[in-house]
Amino acid sequence: MPSVLICAHQKESRVLLKSFLCLHGFHDLTYADDSEQALRLCTHRHFTLILVDLPFTKDAHEVSFLLKLHETSSTFMITIVAQSKYDVLREQMERFGVFTMMKPILREVFSQFLAFVKAVQHHYGSMMMQQQHLVEQIKEIKLIDRAKCLLIENEYLTEEEAHKQIEKTAMNERVTRKAIAQRIIAEYEEGR
Repeated sequence: MPSVLICAHQKESRVLLKSFLCLHGFHDLTYADDSEQALRLCTHRHFTLILVDLPFTKDAHEVSFLLKLHETSSTFMITIVAQSKYDVLREQMERFGVFTMMKPILREVFSQFLAFVKAVQHHYGSMMMQQQHLVEQIKEIKLIDRAKCLLIENEYLTEEEAHKQIEKTAMNERVTRKAIAQRIIAEYEEGR
């Protein structure tokens, strides 16, 4: 379920953002009252989206806070700022992948942007799953290579013979090569 962290002081901003978000299926909303709470929430929870209505911090270090929040979370982040400060902030934040919107927020523009966020999140999620699958494949290859090395070292096989032995054993026992590699590693490394 998509979740949103809303960093806003003004009640009107919270109500407006909540109404926009709920229209687009974002119902898991969390509110932060200050910068410390926002940072703490991001370290303990993953959000689909972070919205920051500026000014938010009680001092003049808004950009430092935004960058710290962005570093703490890999979440898509939108800052909402007054028209007078829009150009400067947009230019600063754009380099870090943080999107900046100008006040007043137009319902149609915000709706389009939320649709864009959903599409990006879906794409990002599938890319992360693909990356995780590749990481698992690399781990399996390393494990099998380690088992082959142990067979070469202890059984005096060539690399090709060790590879064939692992594959043949896996096929005969109807288990994965990874399971055979783990068994070989356990056998030879525990025997030392």
